[in-house]
Formats: sequence, structure tokens, C-alpha cells
Amino acid sequence: MVGAFLLFPFIDAIAGPRIAKRLHWKQWPVPGRNVITGTVFVVSLALIALLELWALAGPMFCLPWPFIGQVCGA
Repeated sequence: MVGAFLLFPFIDAIAGPRIAKRLHWKQWPVPGRNVITGTVFVVSLALIALLELWALAGPMFCLPWPFIGQVCGA
């Protein structure tokens, strides 16, 4: 995960102009003003936070999973 966050600006610089062309934008906005990459970044941070909280909840905190049964934290 840390590697993905370190590589995120480079991925944005490579894929951004291509996405802008598909959306018929003149240019790809800078990272501070870009709705798409900002949303992806915040959702990724929220996912990591939820996984951390799930792991810290303890081994008795289980979530139902359709294929393998329950999946427990910690």
C-alpha cells in the first residue's frame, strides 16, 4: 500500500492525459484541483483506515463473506 501511494503521482502523470482525452477535456487538471484523482486518493485512504480498524477490532469481530463463510479480524 505504501508503494502504491508513493507511485500514485507518477501513475496520475502517465494516465491523466489519456483519461482527459477520453473525457474530451483540453488538459488534465493539476492534482490539487482534480476531482477524479482526489476522489481515488481519499477513497484509498478510507479503505486503508477501515482495514486497520477491522484488524484492531480483535479476532471475535467477524464479517460474513459469501464464498468462504466468516472472515475475522486480527
